[in-house]
Amino acid sequence: MSKKFKNLETINSELLTVTYGTLMMQLLKDYVNHEEVNGKIEEIGVNIGSRLVDEYLAKSDFRPCKSRREIAENIVNGFDMFLGIAPRIEDFKNEDKEFVIAFGDNAFTDLVELPDPSPNYTLIYANVICGIIRGAFKTLNITVKCNFIKDKLKGDAENKIAVVIEQEAEDKREEDKQ
Repeated sequence: MSKKFKNLETINSELLTVTYGTLMMQLLKDYVNHEEVNGKIEEIGVNIGSRLVDEYLAKSDFRPCKSRREIAENIVNGFDMFLGIAPRIEDFKNEDKEFVIAFGDNAFTDLVELPDPSPNYTLIYANVICGIIRGAFKTLNITVKCNFIKDKLKGDAENKIAVVIEQEAEDKREEDKQ
């Protein structure tokens, strides 16, 4: 971690928890369908992810990445630096185009109990994290699809998000030529 980052002022995670909880309550009032709430919260996450990459590049000892694996590891480092989430990457497959990000507790879900914690409950309370991942990759001209495959709020031992790289900058350039 860079010296510049260690000197940054941080906020209390409880402030994030309460602010995010208030936002979720308002979205649940505004939209009846959980799928709409999931989509709105993911859109917010995309914006956060874009800013996360910008800040990470400006405030870390970043070295250009030479592989998909290195890109994913740098994004995960940004989670730890800016969100206080210490994830790990598991199960790289398909030429490192598919992997899983696993993590335990996070400030977005502290103090939260779902009214129906069963896997069939359609609200993905921490879907903002999927948006953050998408936004971070999008800033690097990489399109990813991600979704929760395990959720602590629904009774799993930890959170796991499956990430699939669908399109990379090189792929987009080749499409533009055609």
